[in-house]
Amino acid sequence: MKAEPWHDVLGVQRNCTEGELKLAYRRLVRQFHPDLYPPEHADLVDQAVIKMTRLNHAYKQGKAEIGAKNANNTQKGPNGSTGNRFRSRFEE
Repeated sequence: MKAEPWHDVLGVQRNCTEGELKLAYRRLVRQFHPDLYPPEHADLVDQAVIKMTRLNHAYKQGKAEIGAKNANNTQKGPNGSTGNRFRSRFEE
C-alpha cells in the first residue's frame, strides 16, 4: 500500500499553519480514537488503531515539515538578529 501524503491524511493544505495542523489532527483523533468503540466490536477497534497510527505518523511528518519551513523563514533584523531584543541577565 502506498503511503498517502500527510496533508491528505489530515485533510489540510500542504501550506497550512501549525495551528491548522493541530486543529485537524485533534478533530480526527476525537473521531477515530479506539477507546470510543465498544470492546465487543473488535473489528472496529482494529480499524481505529490502524487509522490512529496513520494519523499519528502524518501529524509527525506535517509538524516536522512545517517546523523546518518556519526555521528557514526566520526573519532577521538589520543587525542580523532574530528579533530577540532582550538578553538574559545571565548572559554577559
